[in-house]
Amino acid sequence: MNARLLIRLLLHCVLPLVIGFAIYYFFRPEVAVIRWTGHHTPLIPVSEMNDWQRLLVFSGPDFCWSYSLSAALFIWQKAQDRPLPYFTLFVFLIILLSELLQGWALPGFTLDWADLIAALSAFGLSWMFKAR
Repeated sequence: MNARLLIRLLLHCVLPLVIGFAIYYFFRPEVAVIRWTGHHTPLIPVSEMNDWQRLLVFSGPDFCWSYSLSAALFIWQKAQDRPLPYFTLFVFLIILLSELLQGWALPGFTLDWADLIAALSAFGLSWMFKAR
């Protein structure tokens, strides 16, 4: 693996996952994956957050996960020796359906329009960086 590819993977795939996890860890300890760590006290209780902070805390992780997945798929696409027709549409549908399924098919999950907008914005941002 060359250094440029490693930097792209770290910056566009690993870093967003770490940021999303950190948001959950420090501000959403009620989330199942964080409860397993034994961390139970948020830095700022949700009741004390303003609207922008709540938006960041509740939709930020979705943005991060969606960006990371989209970027990973686009990096993989670029590494292929042949063109993959409709690949961008395929990635878009994965991101869209992963959010929609949370509200309709997965018990314990909810469909939140802010999360859907965050996920689709993350897809758009990763698509813009794909061209570089």
